[in-house]
Amino acid sequence: MKRSQLLITAGAISILLFTPLVLTKTHAGPVYPTESAATRVLGQPDLTTNGNGDAANQFYFPLDVEVDPATGKVFVADGGNNRVLRFASIDDIADGADAEAVLGQSDFGLSAAATTASGMNEPSGLKIGPSGELWVAENGNNRVLRFDNAATVSSGASADAVLGQSDFTSSTSGDGAGEMNGPRDVAVDDDGNLFVTEIRNSRVLIFLNAASKADGADADQVLGQTDFDESSTGTDADSFKNPQGADLSENGTLYVADSGNNRIMIFSDVIASGNGLDADAVLGQEDFETGDEGLSAFEFDYPNKLCVKSDGTLLVADKDNRRILVFYDVAGQSGEVAANAVIGQEDFESEDRYSGATATSLPLGVCVDTDERIYVADFDRQRVAVFESESTQPDLTVGATSSERKGDDVYNSSGSGQRKSIRITRRKRVKFHCSVENDGSIDENFLISGKGSNSRFRVKHYLISGGKTNVTGAVRRGTHETSDIASAGMLRYRMEVKPKSRMKNRRGNFNTWLRGLSLIDSEQDKVRGRVKKR
Repeated sequence: MKRSQLLITAGAISILLFTPLVLTKTHAGPVYPTESAATRVLGQPDLTTNGNGDAANQFYFPLDVEVDPATGKVFVADGGNNRVLRFASIDDIADGADAEAVLGQSDFGLSAAATTASGMNEPSGLKIGPSGELWVAENGNNRVLRFDNAATVSSGASADAVLGQSDFTSSTSGDGAGEMNGPRDVAVDDDGNLFVTEIRNSRVLIFLNAASKADGADADQVLGQTDFDESSTGTDADSFKNPQGADLSENGTLYVADSGNNRIMIFSDVIASGNGLDADAVLGQEDFETGDEGLSAFEFDYPNKLCVKSDGTLLVADKDNRRILVFYDVAGQSGEVAANAVIGQEDFESEDRYSGATATSLPLGVCVDTDERIYVADFDRQRVAVFESESTQPDLTVGATSSERKGDDVYNSSGSGQRKSIRITRRKRVKFHCSVENDGSIDENFLISGKGSNSRFRVKHYLISGGKTNVTGAVRRGTHETSDIASAGMLRYRMEVKPKSRMKNRRGNFNTWLRGLSLIDSEQDKVRGRVKKR
């Protein structure tokens, strides 16, 4: 077996330091905090063991992982064992569970490479297509296999089609339209168009309506080269150097891990755009002219596979930095864009090689399931680690007393259903007792903003927890940040409203409010207080 092909690293090049562009906090959805701990594992009995093997519950250099969105079944490209393992949904199995089926071998316990319809040689990339078919990028045989009804086929099943070769017994390499040289990953859109990254041809092949193609059919388009029959490398907007991973967003935007250039290339309109298309955006470099590796929140060191979630979150297996980088809402961003979180390391400046629930020693594959869990194929820990998503949610309440407040578990940004009215007849101070509770599943702090005074009423804002502190100025400017609030924890606030002297014998109404905003994903909640002077 060609072990040297399993790990391809970039050469030593200089590191340039740039100021990162921080993403605007507009993300709304599940989050993945830095240094998250895995909760489940496949391939090992627990999260501290890292042995290898070819049994039904073992891996030997897992290269990729994919979850069928229809059934929840988990597919793992077990590269060193020349096979793909299929597991039941993670909800139905325990840590270290046996796979329910194997492709590429006739049974568990076997690992020899083969060039047949039922054999494999270094499967390296997986993707489930819109009809439930499994596409397998097979690096060692220079081909892509298709297995129909992948969630139910039996062990040892033969592939239904092959691309890159004219038949199931050939494995020659080439750079023609119907040839491949080191296919590393596959991606497929909702229309069944297939995208294949080729590491040794430094290109991406596009097969339109791929499931309808005959064995060995030519690709329809190519990216990274101006035409077929070319395999040069470069750092331009239309070039790649050893691309590894690819995935598509829901709107059809293609993301390519241009590994040798330590960057992610983004193409917004690929289909029917011709060969050699320029990328629209780049992540990991300041422009389309550089390819340096680095260790920071906005740099990569040989990024491998990637995954784009339905909410726009981008997950990148940053292989040689030994981590998964998490970017929220990268659409429209380009250049030195800072990741929002890192999984597998304690911070953005660490690249430690260690084991355990919070570690990713050499992550090569990454995907998500419909329950927002992240699956990481950790190459030299011989496992697939599963990380749960977390949630954020400020929950504000308001009341005339500290014991009777409205708005609990009513989440919105308008204050509808979260309003307390108080009537007064004299020029006296009105107190609205508020709370800011963390209803999310992670500890976090919130940005608090509120209404200021006007010509008839004066309002002041106080933090009551830990002693009464006047925070009016910061709240009015929207710059008051709470201390860290534990999940289910709470801070108490008070809004005090008093009519000004000119309102001594006059009627009038005043609406005040308080809003809490999550600094992680911009989830927010608002309460209102209404004063009626009669």
